[in-house]
Amino acid sequence: MTKDLTRGSPFKVLLQFSLPVIGGNLFQLFYTLADTVIVGRTLGTEALAAVGSTTIIIILCWMQTPEDIYAQAYDYMFVVLLCTVVGVRNFDVLRTRLEDFSEWKKTAVNHLKIGFPMEFQMSVMCIGQLAMQAAVNAIGSAAIAGYTAATKVDQLSVLMNNAFGIALSSYVAQNYGAGKYQRIR
Repeated sequence: MTKDLTRGSPFKVLLQFSLPVIGGNLFQLFYTLADTVIVGRTLGTEALAAVGSTTIIIILCWMQTPEDIYAQAYDYMFVVLLCTVVGVRNFDVLRTRLEDFSEWKKTAVNHLKIGFPMEFQMSVMCIGQLAMQAAVNAIGSAAIAGYTAATKVDQLSVLMNNAFGIALSSYVAQNYGAGKYQRIR
């Protein structure tokens, strides 16, 4: 289903586009919250810490994952990397081919020019998350478990902003692609 974001009141268009994104984000958040509660209550604090220590990156040694949860964190990441392999093997859309990159240079340059500020912002945020996770990992598994639970609650507070950001990015992209650069008053 294609949604035309180039027609109509910008506020109304953005609101209509962002509501399903908010709903999807809520379902994803509820899944991760349930996952956190189930792992924490059934498997314990160390298991929750093991899952939490792998949230940002898979290089466990560099992230200073504590020894008492390292094996569980490794097992968790192995299951994630295995799911990735199964997905790539079974779903053609996940595979890239050389012909996917034909005539990419002009498009890539345009995307980089437009997307660099957002890319830079996200890079800084991800580096900050990596540094924070490494610092928490250095404290120990109890701190990781607490941090993991806290980040799940924090995700609720940024959910709306993320949804509107996605809607706004799509809106700008469609209007830019359609050549509608006129400033709306």
